[in-house]
Amino acid sequence: MFDSKNIDIKEIRIGKNLKVSAISPKDGERLDFSKKLAPCYRGPKEFDYVAFDFLDIFSKSVNSLVPEGKRLRKNKKDLKIVSLLSDEVLEKLEDLVETVNYSSRQVISSTRKSQYRKAIKVICKNIDLNRDKTFNESIIVPLRGGALFLKFLDVSRSKIFAIDCKRLPVRNKHGRFYLGMRRKYNLPRNFKNYYKDSDINGKVIRIVEVCIASGMTTVAVMLDFFRRGLRPEKIEVNAAAMSQQGIEFIKGVADFLQLNIIFITGGLFYRLGDFYKSGKDEILTLDEKLVVGDAIMFLR
Repeated sequence: MFDSKNIDIKEIRIGKNLKVSAISPKDGERLDFSKKLAPCYRGPKEFDYVAFDFLDIFSKSVNSLVPEGKRLRKNKKDLKIVSLLSDEVLEKLEDLVETVNYSSRQVISSTRKSQYRKAIKVICKNIDLNRDKTFNESIIVPLRGGALFLKFLDVSRSKIFAIDCKRLPVRNKHGRFYLGMRRKYNLPRNFKNYYKDSDINGKVIRIVEVCIASGMTTVAVMLDFFRRGLRPEKIEVNAAAMSQQGIEFIKGVADFLQLNIIFITGGLFYRLGDFYKSGKDEILTLDEKLVVGDAIMFLR
């Protein structure tokens, strides 16, 4: 697969019958996936930090739907759905869906971009109002979407750690994914691209994203902590929208790793898109409309 002289591979068990491999390059080297990726993938193919081989763990979640009788519809101790508490947030989620699905035109008007940004801003600020602010937490920002969420929050930039995360579908193996992480690129101003052990161990960690679909990125962040022997006191995950599938997968891994984790989201959704048709990890409404879409591409 890779030149074993230039990489380290560590197998990580995340459940009774589930395991992944953490693949990290030697200093100064990169992992090159250019010959391994499905044609639908568009993005970087080399990674300088770590990649996780998830095998076919996500094969059943592609284009999946939570059965009606199993859908979460209430707030719980470890899950707060802000749209159940705020009509304003519910309205803005509806605005997001309308804005993203309004037109298939390649050129998006400045009016539509403004509506999208305002909806995300209201949702993110309400998430911030509904969380415990007694902790001085480190903030992990998976790029690109996490940086958009962070723009609407009044937080200190001194403890923000950003890392570029990409889902990597494997050629000719439907449902098999890697997730690659890289550090050497241009970060938003005042963001850091590496956290020390002291930034994570025994601390409250906040992970912010615009959207959580499969949960792959958040799980990869937790596995990065685990492979490095780091144990936070608590992990809080914030996103404007989350899928139930993603929450359940993240929670299952966190429980196995004995990590304390909670979720705060604008809205909870029950359908995932087909990565192999769209090339994106997407949440859909029950009638198969996009919820958030590709936030960065939409606003570009």
